[in-house]
Amino acid sequence: MIRMSTNTEVIEILMEEILEEEINYIALEKKLSDFKTFLLEITNLDLNALEDRKDLEFDNGIALCTTFAALCAQDVMRTRQFVKGVYQAIQDVQQKKSDPVHLFYAGTGPFATLILPVLTKVSSKDLRLHLMDVNEKTLSYLDKVLKALDIQDYVEKIICGDATQYQIEHPKGIDILVSETMQHGLVKEQQVPIMMNLVSQLDKNAVVIPNNIQLNLALKSSSANFIMDWKNDLMYKQLTHLWDFTPEFIHASNPNQNIFELSQDIDFSNEEETYDKLVVLTNIQVYEDVWIKRDESSLTVPKIILDLNEQERRKVSLSYIIQEQPNFEMELS
Repeated sequence: MIRMSTNTEVIEILMEEILEEEINYIALEKKLSDFKTFLLEITNLDLNALEDRKDLEFDNGIALCTTFAALCAQDVMRTRQFVKGVYQAIQDVQQKKSDPVHLFYAGTGPFATLILPVLTKVSSKDLRLHLMDVNEKTLSYLDKVLKALDIQDYVEKIICGDATQYQIEHPKGIDILVSETMQHGLVKEQQVPIMMNLVSQLDKNAVVIPNNIQLNLALKSSSANFIMDWKNDLMYKQLTHLWDFTPEFIHASNPNQNIFELSQDIDFSNEEETYDKLVVLTNIQVYEDVWIKRDESSLTVPKIILDLNEQERRKVSLSYIIQEQPNFEMELS
């Protein structure tokens, strides 16, 4: 475990807040802010430096720049639920084996935010980390974190490479795969090709985090009262379930697949005009009963795909395309 000291107290306090049964958003937001400030100080990462603010572009999606990868820690529910899910998964795997748990983390960013607080609860004798990011500069900051906190003994391997192409050296030895490289609706970033590549190499019993990225097609009312109608589920009207992006789905698919047909001829021509947007809704099952629900995080805000004020109401068919910026392809009929 990270040794108790003035240096690491801010991380330990954050982890205790994350493990609270009830979510105190104000307290958690403050502790995440302290956590980010602490990591910025020990890495000397300047959030205003232009050289750290350029995303990396690939033919199958973008990888966030160092700066924005660091800022992801500020998303309260994203960080809380992923850290909580990762810790729960490690505990569950530990119940099944006596050897150390091997965790592969693809897309660490500069701080390895989704695993760093967990190290206050798990010994390096029980956990081996395979840390991967495509951005060399990002990994240079991560190296500073590891050295400043004296936690290199957790690290089995650090890999600078493209997770959509990387071949794991001993894939059957990986117990847990973690990758949060996504935006709402799975657009722009490389979550899908990363998971298609890495999960397909793993044993089917390996734990994959997130367990499921669930997409639904819905209508949204822009005129709805956010507080009352969101709570009472009047803001949205679900049309159809689109996709459960799960390890089971990946193992049953071609890992090189880049077009996914999600729905055919969904008829919304007779729906009320109060619903003025066609949207994709995202729910994320991080691990077991740990979820990030619709609108709880930047990862799960609705993705607007059609403004119905500008279109005749018709039938829609939807596909998801892996391209330079992964997105939805829509056909109206």
